[in-house]
Amino acid sequence: MIGAGSLKYIASMRLQAGHIASIPMSKLDLRGFTTVETPSDAAVLVYFHEGKPKAVWDLCPHMGAPLSDGALKEGNVRCPWHGYDFDGGDGRMVHNPNDRIFGCMKHLYKTYDASKTPLYRLKMLTCEEREGMLHISSGSLT
Repeated sequence: MIGAGSLKYIASMRLQAGHIASIPMSKLDLRGFTTVETPSDAAVLVYFHEGKPKAVWDLCPHMGAPLSDGALKEGNVRCPWHGYDFDGGDGRMVHNPNDRIFGCMKHLYKTYDASKTPLYRLKMLTCEEREGMLHISSGSLT
């Protein structure tokens, strides 16, 4: 498990609409998180999943925790505050720590329905490698 202490990089330019940041590939942490601070003061979390760079907003969709303080474990991004795990490839929630806590409720309350618990998902950003740079956008750059 790789945890807090991610690398930080400050992106200083915007290329076009939808473009969030560009960072030299050489500045990326190949085993953990790289936090990219954007011109709009929002932070982006960059990491590698199955050898490919991935980027998400540095906020847990549950309560806004900085994911860069969390961990990258077995391909999943773990929230530091409540332990939610998200698939590093597509952002879907793969582990809700409350399932264990509230699982006993199905025996206590007839109205409890585990399928109705929230399914949080990370907002995956588009990553494109060109000429030694990783370009991050909210959509396709082509």
